[in-house]
Amino acid sequence: MRLEVSGHLLDVAVGDELELMGQLYYPGPPRNPGEFDYGDWLRSQRLDGVVRVEHPDHLVVIASRPTIRERFANLRDRLRKQCERLLIQRLDAPHVPVAASLLLGERSGLTDAVKEHFAQSGTMHLLAISGLHVGVLAGLAAIFCRLLKLRRVATAVVLLTVVLGYAVITDQRPPVLRAAVLATIVLTGAAAGRTSDGYHTLALCGIVLLLLRPTDLFDTGAQLSFLAVLAILWCNRSLRKLDGIQDAGFDSLDDASSWTRTARRFRRALRDGYAVTGAIWLVTLPLAAHRFELIARSGWSSMCC
Repeated sequence: MRLEVSGHLLDVAVGDELELMGQLYYPGPPRNPGEFDYGDWLRSQRLDGVVRVEHPDHLVVIASRPTIRERFANLRDRLRKQCERLLIQRLDAPHVPVAASLLLGERSGLTDAVKEHFAQSGTMHLLAISGLHVGVLAGLAAIFCRLLKLRRVATAVVLLTVVLGYAVITDQRPPVLRAAVLATIVLTGAAAGRTSDGYHTLALCGIVLLLLRPTDLFDTGAQLSFLAVLAILWCNRSLRKLDGIQDAGFDSLDDASSWTRTARRFRRALRDGYAVTGAIWLVTLPLAAHRFELIARSGWSSMCC
């Protein structure tokens, strides 16, 4: 059962045996077509229903006999609370809820006004923990390793520790878990000195995720994520082939001036950005239109702005 308590619930940990007084609730089917199916989501989390407790005083801890897995969950919760305390110490009070949402996925402290501002600005997706956060964090860690001139194996170990540690702290959210599994496969191959094919790596990632979370096969977010990565891989390969054809048409690029080479790299980077964005938009468009009954033009807008 999912336990929902109104107010701040203190001194309760994973694995505790509780005595409580509340209301047992089994969500019914959606009342409107296309509405979010809360009962189906609960079943995907291996939950049957919800117990709602109106006040923390209506709940008492009887015994605490956590298993090894539950002790690990309690350690993860302590790490999250420590991260939240660091944010409170380092940032101004109005910025703490936004920082906790951006970095830890904790959105309970956000007010409705702040959420509305993000929604109106089209940046609501930044408040949701995603693979983008894992990529940015891994990129910063890679720069740090480069500055320290670490070897290949040491760099892979550091990046794996950072990525997996972040996945644990963020409670293994599905987007973070997908990115962490993909990064683990790539970094493990890099540490062994093996090159990886993008399609094979993505396929192996999908197999591992289906073993861990079989319901992701029917999850729209997971489907969109894999489609987007497939679009990136296909577009990147097509662009590299195009670059090879174009480079073959030049007799010598070594004689070109530094300004010419810089302008050419900038032009290619700009082209790659537009092409990859367009490929992702086109590939994910049919699924998004089918599931959400919406064709968003933001993909073209972001390319044109």
